[in-house]
Amino acid sequence: MNRKLFMRLNVVLVPALILLFLLVSSIARDGLQRTARDAAVQTARLIMASAIAVREYTVEKVKPMIESKYSFSPLTVSSFAATQTLVKMRHQYPDFHYREVALNPTNPLDLAQDWEVDIVRHFRDNPTETEFVSENEAFAGGTIVVARPLSVRNPACLDCHSTPGRAPSEMTALYPSGGGFGWQLNEIVGAQIVTLPFVSGQATGPVLSSFALILGVGLLLVLVLVNLVVHLIVGRAGATPAFTR
Repeated sequence: MNRKLFMRLNVVLVPALILLFLLVSSIARDGLQRTARDAAVQTARLIMASAIAVREYTVEKVKPMIESKYSFSPLTVSSFAATQTLVKMRHQYPDFHYREVALNPTNPLDLAQDWEVDIVRHFRDNPTETEFVSENEAFAGGTIVVARPLSVRNPACLDCHSTPGRAPSEMTALYPSGGGFGWQLNEIVGAQIVTLPFVSGQATGPVLSSFALILGVGLLLVLVLVNLVVHLIVGRAGATPAFTR
């Protein structure tokens, strides 16, 4: 009789614990992946903030000093300063990339690639959006992409980007491709893009494996303890003599 009781108990208990294991593991996996993704996005935002700080410092401090002696120098271009500064960072973090791209750039190296063109067009189609975040599994084995729009906010930018005749001769001599003109005030012309490696499964795999192992052992102990408790209860009930008058 006791044997049948334990069989019935485990027929119900084992599938229930397996379903609980799968449910908790799924919730934990999703939570860990969100946490890892959020951490990657925050790192990308930190890189972006560093680039913006370099741009602002160049405009506020470097540009006035250099332009007092030269009519044009690449060192006064905030995008050039930001990209060149963060290139130095890649000596230590080669998988982290920062680019400032445009559909019609002055420097051909800044021409948006196919997937970057999609981001720029996204901002042009959604002019109130200030940030774009996505996972790009097809790029460099899987990356987090964080982008912000680049628009012509300062009328002084049109000194170099309206017409070739208005641009400094030193600039047109340095960049003879003829790109970077025809920009309009408040037009979204490009994007700042940070990419860094991120594959959700790899980011959470070791932690999730450890969690699953601990959870599995814990549920196995629960199964053993339940069986032990039931065994003790049934054993005591069977050992208690029947009360008769």
